[in-house]
Amino acid sequence: MNNSGKVSKSRLAVVGIAVLCVLIIISAVFPISTQVFNTGFLSIGLRQAEANPGWLSGWDKRVKLTTDQTDIDADLTDFPILLYLSTASGRNAEDISFVFDELQSDANRKKIAVTTSDATTECYVEIEKWDDANEQAWLWIKAPSTNGTIDTNFYLYYDADHADNTDHVGDTNSAAAESVWDSNFKFVSHMADGANTSQIYDSTGNNKDGTKKGAAEPTVANWVIGNAQDFDGSNDYISAAISPSLSTFTLECIAKPDVITAGASVVADTGAVEAYIQIGGAVNYYWQYHGAVSTTTAVVGTTYYLAGVQNGSAETIYINGASKGTASYAITIDGLYIGRRSDGVYFNGKIDEVRVSNVARSAAWVKATYYTEIDGLLDWGSEEGAAPAITNTPDNYGFGILATSTNGSTTINYFTLNNTGNCPVDITIQGTNLAGGDDTWTLSGTATPGENIYGLYAGLDDADDDFDVVVNTTANAFVADLPEATTQAWGLKLYMPTSVTGYDAQQMSGNITLIASAA
Repeated sequence: MNNSGKVSKSRLAVVGIAVLCVLIIISAVFPISTQVFNTGFLSIGLRQAEANPGWLSGWDKRVKLTTDQTDIDADLTDFPILLYLSTASGRNAEDISFVFDELQSDANRKKIAVTTSDATTECYVEIEKWDDANEQAWLWIKAPSTNGTIDTNFYLYYDADHADNTDHVGDTNSAAAESVWDSNFKFVSHMADGANTSQIYDSTGNNKDGTKKGAAEPTVANWVIGNAQDFDGSNDYISAAISPSLSTFTLECIAKPDVITAGASVVADTGAVEAYIQIGGAVNYYWQYHGAVSTTTAVVGTTYYLAGVQNGSAETIYINGASKGTASYAITIDGLYIGRRSDGVYFNGKIDEVRVSNVARSAAWVKATYYTEIDGLLDWGSEEGAAPAITNTPDNYGFGILATSTNGSTTINYFTLNNTGNCPVDITIQGTNLAGGDDTWTLSGTATPGENIYGLYAGLDDADDDFDVVVNTTANAFVADLPEATTQAWGLKLYMPTSVTGYDAQQMSGNITLIASAA
């Protein structure tokens, strides 16, 4: 080599000298470990990147959930969102059965976690119903913040080997489940039977469980959100306490009438005939909330989301998330009837998701509630595995001088990457401070896995006689995506064109890093 660092073409020896130090550097939240096989000028390292965004530690799998901001007209705080898991979930009827494939049984239903968009801050979860045999589940989460101008992301983690996540996930009546419903909710019932067929549970921490007229009066039934109560229209009803008395409040419910009866109330105050959502007079059978009468006629067999909002003296009735009538009356609610009015007019049909709040819910809140209850608020992503777990197996690291092969290229090292994680991994190669050639470079590309061993060359450029890093130009030379649970061999070559008759022996130095990150 001359003083300028060039290779003299008068030399006859064609050899490559390289000494390898293999490093495994695990970054971010992973501990650092180093394996040294030989010291020398050239180091090849593997850096494993953390999944992006973050990953909730200790969980193997997850799926992303995204709200549709077009159905959320304003930012909402502590809003309850329904997660319906099935073979046809969300706005696009996505198949989420892979959650059941992992968890395998009802007993594992609490081996889940739901986080906010940072993928690590956990939300509270109420399990309303989990049916592994039919691959259906209904969960309610407390969303700390739901954006009204951009989509909001959440993550559902699940892992059959994880312990039950009882700090944040629970069945109805558990502390975790009650934490889903903020202090403005005074009563929430999913209308399944409670401790027996004579009761229904209040999901809030107020514990205002409802009492039926009698055992199985009304009867529990499967319905669109887990369960509902089926009222006979004769004498079935449920009563629950609401205290203290409220003059500003919101009543909500889902109802499907089997018979149309004028004055039949879905929900009503237990005192004076004031606060009620009912089928109106016998002329048009309009749905009404007290004085706020809609122009929507109750139809047999049709399901309605109904809300009555009392804001002081201002009354509004909402049907399927939209305002349908207003009035001005100052009324109160002191207790709750479900399925009847205090003067004895009974509702015939199914009732679900009965709620009482001590605030006047906004139009945006009511609209978003409608969309989440019809499973129209969320888009579901695909199953994702944990942050990548990559190991490498060194080979040929104990060599000295390697002779040039017949085609003019000399292999100085190769090694194997083994993806032991649960998700595909993207691989990028970076080189820095390579003597005699390019100082810094990055190689990334796409290829079908497993079709080529070698992906990187350190080659002699005839134009300037320097060692330059070049990409193997053969098809599928660089494998950019390493699928889960697969192994791929990677190589580094020192390349010298066969057209050159002789060179000085050279030694290559610098750093080469393979960066592994979740695909």
